[in-house]
Amino acid sequence: MRFSKFISYVFHPVFVPLIILFTLFNFTPILANSTSNNICVNSIYTLFILIYTVLPILTGVVLVKFGLIGSFEMHDNRERIIPLITNTIYMLVGGIINSSCLNIFPFVKLIFLAIFIITICALVISFFWKISMHMLAAGNMLAVFVSSNFLIEPNLFLVFIFIIFALIIAFSRYNESAHTIPQLIFGLAIGFCTQIFLILNQSSIITSII
Repeated sequence: MRFSKFISYVFHPVFVPLIILFTLFNFTPILANSTSNNICVNSIYTLFILIYTVLPILTGVVLVKFGLIGSFEMHDNRERIIPLITNTIYMLVGGIINSSCLNIFPFVKLIFLAIFIITICALVISFFWKISMHMLAAGNMLAVFVSSNFLIEPNLFLVFIFIIFALIIAFSRYNESAHTIPQLIFGLAIGFCTQIFLILNQSSIITSII
């Protein structure tokens, strides 16, 4: 398997939210020390695994089987419409069911909300253009750790690591001829700006609770 293909799988949008959550809870000491409420932590992990990974993959399998999409790669932008609609529904229902636990971790709640908004943006864009879903996820991931460096706990190493990851993901998608440079740049920008805007808008709440 080529390196670019491997990176595309590892940092697929269905896995990025879990990467973000795992890194926050395990490599950000303040959040790691606040995870004594194991029931809610486990509930949030379960929520992320179900709505961001398991259900989207199962939906993709069903859609491929019934010929509604050609493949998991969804080369045509309009093939993404049904999966993005179902993902939006999964997030809406999951967020409502698990709202009490998300409220305990406001920073994680804002990540959840940002991914929801980014998914809606991707859905709207997919009606007329193909944007990079990988870079939407990479932009979101990078914004989380840039903002956490200022609002939660300084950790320039994590910021540096996720900048490198974002660049590698962009190179991999371009090398796979999956996207044009504008599609990669706009994906990164929308993912990053959406998350940063939400977090900075609620920064006083986050810093007062943590």
